[in-house]
Amino acid sequence: LHRVGRTARIGRAGHALLFLSPSELGFLEHLKAKGVSNIKRLEASHLHRELMSCGAPLELQRARDTPSLLGAGLKNHVEAREPLLRLARSAFLAATRAYRAFPRELRACFPFPRELR
Repeated sequence: LHRVGRTARIGRAGHALLFLSPSELGFLEHLKAKGVSNIKRLEASHLHRELMSCGAPLELQRARDTPSLLGAGLKNHVEAREPLLRLARSAFLAATRAYRAFPRELRACFPFPRELR
């Protein structure tokens, strides 16, 4: 989220790609209420078609669940590289700590398990 907010600087336009799980879709309404416009929703099936049109690897072409396949591929990529794994762990812990500072109205958009709060 922090990086999405930094795509535009001092009144300039910016673009961001935001991946949300189904439980986080309420955040889109929050963004609209804050004046963010031109929000386009890209369904996983459309993403799959787009990936296929640009020469995706064979295992992706056979996939029935593109989000899970992409998530698993990213996970494997990060786990195989110790520096990335350290960064990922650090980012996860920082996001978990930052949740405590979320405004109450956003907490429903990003449900964290109670034990991580």
